[in-house]
Amino acid sequence: MIHPWTIPVPVEESTFVPLREEHRDFNVEVSLGRLGTYSGRTRSIPADRLLHCDFQLDLHHNHAGRLGAGRAGFHRDHYLKGIGRTLLAGNWNTSDLYHNSGILLTSGAIREYLISGLLAAHGHAELVNPCTGILVRPLPGDLQDHVREVFTHGEDQTASSLPPVDGATQAISVKAAGFARMSNIVWWVNQLPLLRAEGDDRIAELFEALGAASTGFESDVTEGIAPDVVARHLAARFELLIERLQAAWSLGIDWGSVHNNYSLDGRFLDLEMPTVFPSAALGFKVEALEARGEKAMLRRPGELIGLVAPLRCALEMKLFAAWLESRLTFMIDHLPMYGLERDCVRCFLEELEQALSEPHPLSAPEHLARAVIDPIAATLHMSSAARRELEGLFSFAVASVFPGARAASRQPPELRLRRLDGRALARTEPDTRWVLYVPEFVRDACTREHPLNLAYNRCASRADELDEPQELLDYLRSVTFEPERYDSARNE
Repeated sequence: MIHPWTIPVPVEESTFVPLREEHRDFNVEVSLGRLGTYSGRTRSIPADRLLHCDFQLDLHHNHAGRLGAGRAGFHRDHYLKGIGRTLLAGNWNTSDLYHNSGILLTSGAIREYLISGLLAAHGHAELVNPCTGILVRPLPGDLQDHVREVFTHGEDQTASSLPPVDGATQAISVKAAGFARMSNIVWWVNQLPLLRAEGDDRIAELFEALGAASTGFESDVTEGIAPDVVARHLAARFELLIERLQAAWSLGIDWGSVHNNYSLDGRFLDLEMPTVFPSAALGFKVEALEARGEKAMLRRPGELIGLVAPLRCALEMKLFAAWLESRLTFMIDHLPMYGLERDCVRCFLEELEQALSEPHPLSAPEHLARAVIDPIAATLHMSSAARRELEGLFSFAVASVFPGARAASRQPPELRLRRLDGRALARTEPDTRWVLYVPEFVRDACTREHPLNLAYNRCASRADELDEPQELLDYLRSVTFEPERYDSARNE
């Protein structure tokens, strides 16, 4: 399926080797040279020689020059990342040195693949759009120098801080194609022209796209979906995303960056940067090599796992709902529409307002608090006193995320923090390892260990050390997660 928020880019065969034989057709790289400086092309390039990269326009934050998928796109009903610079890499001449390079670090592809397997073993594959495989090749010499430059900091640092796998190889990750981001919809709807051509069904196409995106492009809802149903789908998916973020947290998984990294149907998309703790833990994630006092950590609430991620997503969803109302109202007032189309838009807006009213988590702070706090309190078996402490920490997190929060809520709570003793955690980026500091009131509840989580960290750390593509692929083929071990440990 070709989405209206994508543009085609020519690709050609490359030299990547697939982990899975059925992914051999994904051994491709972008070939912008095939566009030609001038061209009188009269015939279309076949779809199997094209990749469709998606425009993205975020309402909360945009990086200069990143027009969308600058190193990824849709090809043969899959989404490939790491296939080279696309036409949307407007940052190619900026200091955005990793994202403008077109490459995907192999350690990132490894984490995407292994975390997908871990979630499946936990029985929660539905939380993400899983990475089903990767392709790997040796990293060309000029890119080896580039990667070392980007991920080696300071005169006292050496290339040894870079995982061997990233210094010697690069990768492509493979996922299913049935998803869309809010930023895709924002970009596309903003492109709708004021003038109307004959046969223009823009309003029908809008609701068809919103309906399909909010249900993961399931075949039975890709056309003919009513505006009021679309509105209810969107509101339900907003709530589902918060539930799924907290479900991942309950398994000990922190996604690192949530900004623009989830789909409209409520799944997490970009799986490159997970931190997998031994079990669910509430606390401040701190770089292992950085020593900080408690006051310094409390000045960095963005690292407060368990609370900040769902709040940031809630903020972005509220912005999206407000933008939809504003943009569609503008269209009613200023774009040529038939009477039935205006009625459909008004019906959608009225139903969305109703669907997002109480007790929806986005309707009021107290409902959002319950959606975020209840899973934490239940998972960590909190007492009433501990829950009150958690509620104070939640208010502090809200003030750090939402503009206009009460000044009193911005004051850090009085907390005693303890470094969590646990097994070594795998890297989340080539130069980053984390440790966790937890509040005293949850310390004992954060000491459990999931064998599967420990296995993930061992496997990811081991794969980081392999600098030969074939050796790495052979190792990944040998990796299996054993749900039975997790189940037996959980029931003890």
